[in-house]
Amino acid sequence: MEKFGITTLNRKGDNNDENAAALALGGLSSGVKPIEMAQAYAAIPNGGTRQSSIAYRKVLDRNGNLLLTSESKETKVLDEGVAYILTDMMKSVVSQGTGTGAALSGVQAGGKTGTTSNNYDIWFNGFTPHYAAALWIGTDVNIKLSSMSPKAATLWGKIISQVDKAKGGTYSKRPSNVVTATIDM
Repeated sequence: MEKFGITTLNRKGDNNDENAAALALGGLSSGVKPIEMAQAYAAIPNGGTRQSSIAYRKVLDRNGNLLLTSESKETKVLDEGVAYILTDMMKSVVSQGTGTGAALSGVQAGGKTGTTSNNYDIWFNGFTPHYAAALWIGTDVNIKLSSMSPKAATLWGKIISQVDKAKGGTYSKRPSNVVTATIDM
């Protein structure tokens, strides 16, 4: 998880996050920052490479002289074949699963819905070939919500559909280490 950029992982004490439920479902004791979730999900359709977030690319003075520059750093977090398969699986969450509300016109989105067992938090973390975004709905004081994560997927879809570049592009081609086979049933 740390390779994916998650900084809130708790490894101390009896309530640490090193258990199957916390790691698989994101039920971390200190939660997860939406910006870190977006960054982590962006690595999946990016061939398993995470790009660090940056707030600016460059800052110029009034005469056009460069004052500051910032570059994103790359970290390989997944095998390219695993990333390809995961991308494909997450696209099916939007095309035929709990994330159908995130469907966009012009491009196949992918993602994952999530609702905590007590309905305090609902998430949709999704991507297109060019963008990834995380949407969290909840409160800091754990008030039970009346909706579940499909509503978060719908809101995510409404927001991302307003970003023109998010509605285009293509995903990476299948890498050579991903093999397909036809099974005669």
